[in-house]
Amino acid sequence: MITMDPSQLLDVVRQEAGKAPGKAGRPWEKAALAMDRYLKLRLGEAVRGPSRGAHSFAPGISASQEKGTVADSFGRNVQVAVVALGGYGRKELCPRSDVDILLLVQENAQSAEAVERIAGHILHPLWDEGFEVGHGVRTVRECIELAQDDLAAATAHLDARYIAGSRKLFTELNTALGRDAARRCDTLADALRQAAAERAADYGDAAMLMAPDLKNGRGGLRDVQTMFWLLKLYPEGAANGHPLREFFGVEDRAELESARKALLRARCALQRLARSKRNRLVLDEAPDYARACGITTEDPAIAGERFIAMAHEAAYVVRAGWVQFWRVWESSSTAVRHQEDLRPSELLFFAASTGEPLTLAQRRRIRHALAGGGAKDFEPVLERLPGIMATPGCMVFLEECFETGVLGALIPEFGRIQALVHYDGFHTHTQGRHALETVREMRGLLGDNADSEPPAADMPADWLAELVGRALEAYSPEEFAMAALLHDVGKPHPDHEAEGERIMAAIMERRDESVEVAERIRFLVGNHLLLSLTALREDLAEESVIAKIAAQVGSREHLAALMLLTIADARATGPTAWNAWLASLLRELVDMVDHMLAVGPLAAPHAAQALMSARDKVRQEAKGRFEPADVERWLDRMPPRYLLTRDAAEIVRHMEEIERLKADLAEDFRRKPSGRGGLGVNRILAEPAGQGLHRITLFAQDAPGLFATFTGAMALQQLVLHAADVFTLADGTAVDIFTVGGMPDALYPEEVFSRLSAHIREASAGRLDLAYRLAERRTSPLAPPEPTGIPCSAVLKHELSRVYTVIEVSVPARYGVLYDMACALRDADVDVCQAKLALRGPELTVAFSVREQTGGMLDSKQADAAAAALCHAVEGVGAPATHPPS
Repeated sequence: MITMDPSQLLDVVRQEAGKAPGKAGRPWEKAALAMDRYLKLRLGEAVRGPSRGAHSFAPGISASQEKGTVADSFGRNVQVAVVALGGYGRKELCPRSDVDILLLVQENAQSAEAVERIAGHILHPLWDEGFEVGHGVRTVRECIELAQDDLAAATAHLDARYIAGSRKLFTELNTALGRDAARRCDTLADALRQAAAERAADYGDAAMLMAPDLKNGRGGLRDVQTMFWLLKLYPEGAANGHPLREFFGVEDRAELESARKALLRARCALQRLARSKRNRLVLDEAPDYARACGITTEDPAIAGERFIAMAHEAAYVVRAGWVQFWRVWESSSTAVRHQEDLRPSELLFFAASTGEPLTLAQRRRIRHALAGGGAKDFEPVLERLPGIMATPGCMVFLEECFETGVLGALIPEFGRIQALVHYDGFHTHTQGRHALETVREMRGLLGDNADSEPPAADMPADWLAELVGRALEAYSPEEFAMAALLHDVGKPHPDHEAEGERIMAAIMERRDESVEVAERIRFLVGNHLLLSLTALREDLAEESVIAKIAAQVGSREHLAALMLLTIADARATGPTAWNAWLASLLRELVDMVDHMLAVGPLAAPHAAQALMSARDKVRQEAKGRFEPADVERWLDRMPPRYLLTRDAAEIVRHMEEIERLKADLAEDFRRKPSGRGGLGVNRILAEPAGQGLHRITLFAQDAPGLFATFTGAMALQQLVLHAADVFTLADGTAVDIFTVGGMPDALYPEEVFSRLSAHIREASAGRLDLAYRLAERRTSPLAPPEPTGIPCSAVLKHELSRVYTVIEVSVPARYGVLYDMACALRDADVDVCQAKLALRGPELTVAFSVREQTGGMLDSKQADAAAAALCHAVEGVGAPATHPPS
């Protein structure tokens, strides 16, 4: 035997809780038992006097042996008991768990001074050692009163566990709690169910998210605890009128217990690394969690995938148990039928036809059949897969196939990628779950999923309905479902569209599909990124871009079908993939391509004819507002691209605003005759662009670096730039049009734009050092962490334009990075004419369309230098900050 003093025992608690859980360890339980030993010793010292500062401790002591050592060892006269509550009561002490301790005292048995002495003797060392202790000194009556007032207290007491002291007092507490629970069981059950619904809404589904909350998510630890709390509320052996055995059989309980331990191992690994109470995984740390759980592979990313798969598989079990629990709870009088007469494959058809998830026992039957006979016994499922995916029970069927492993076994190409994790901060789900969510979104678009959210709130309903109608003229719902399910089957190949098309050909041949059906599905899979990448990166005003897409899709029906898959894919990817800006770009692109497919490219007006038509429209719009001769002078100053890409009403509004700018400039020159007149004078015209976006038009005298100045001022206002169109009139007036989002004050946008204009003016006049101010913000303790592990790449895209040099840059999306790049281009004597931005999690992609300051395209040496300057600015962490302005 080894003797230990209290501080040594607390060290053991720390050591046990902080151990790597490995594949089968239970450090949370060993830590709880070590804490039990500490509390027993301290209570004994407080009641009987010090025990010579030591406590006998046998390393490796078992749970059953420990029960004997923490018996009522102080005799029947002790009027106090130490009780573990909550997670500690369940013997679940993770590295950063609170230690919830109740010092239970008898009514009027001890003086307040004596109770305070005992509590201090127990608790002070815990506080000194940095443990977070939830503690209370209460009588049995006070415990009942607290439990009646507070749901968290009620559930904590449901997990009460005797540690030391008066067992008689603890028995009184348990008896009183049982009586109280029996009186309030229905009320408590309703409150627990409501709390679970709120948790699911707040934390999401632990079985679906790539970075789940292991405690609070649906299928997490709190759901396991809630089910067993509910069963504890009914001491008569029946809950809500049902025998307890109807809820879970012996094998069900064993499976739930195994899932609980897996989730606890994952949680211990997480908190061990984070050194905090965090319960949500951080994706980049998944390989480290895996190592702590004994999952090792040559590629750390694969280990991370296996760790997340382990957590998901445990959450599948808990979530299935949760559904089973409430189905029994709400049923009339009979237990849930397990459909023993159905073959395992027929169980899946049963789920599809009823729309009800399978029970734990049914899932076990399917997994055992799959392990014993392989995929052959489930071939009928593969044959009926497309048809079932067009039925109301589609999603239940798919989820059961996915979570039992049937889907991956039947389509091995899918099985190889279903656990794929994207370490990009962009995707919400693993690859397999993303595929299922894409099917869900597609069904919503087609109107087949009554329970789904509005399919595309950023798309007009009538426009979307017309798109769906046209797509269904050529594609069946089954074809859409198959394309949605397998659209990413080519991953992780660098060109996963082309690889996916090749794999789909093999799958379709194996299924003996007709050539026509196979070609349609292959087309969707092989081009599912075409529209989104074009919309985000290319100049939609260039007819060649529209013609290229029209030639690639070939028909209006194919275009409509591809657009539906694009929407479904983006929405299923996550909130950063689908937004109002992408929706507006896609609609613009599809409308233009559809028009070209409908009327043909030869019907589009010649550029000269289009320019003449645009000038005529401006003349018409300006009638009564400008003199005809003045209108002609205005038209002569306007660059052709400006006339061709802006509508007449907007152009005339710009003319009026420029008149006001000239008046402001004249006044500034009058007031500042020293040569500084006019510096930074600008006007801003801001208009809502829908869905939280604004279109900002900046009017100013053109100057090198005006685009950079705007991006810096925009960053100071916390605005997010989505696109920029830069125009310069012949008289040197800049008309720069920006689409921005992220409005920091949606109620008072005019104040934001006023500050933006002031920042531009002050920076242009040399009174505001933008680089310095941005550097201050970057180094602030309140600044968000900067993305890591994202290299800068700058690629010249010669094929995208005949009039501009296009540089596509991918960079970490850190604060102010656009300003850094704009300064680099300014310093390289390069003018930005257009910019289109796409944010994918922590990565920002910008397509800059640039020219020399003299107006021509960059030669190869200049283009290479500009691309290198962009990456240097990013990797050098920004434009140089000089000094604070005086």
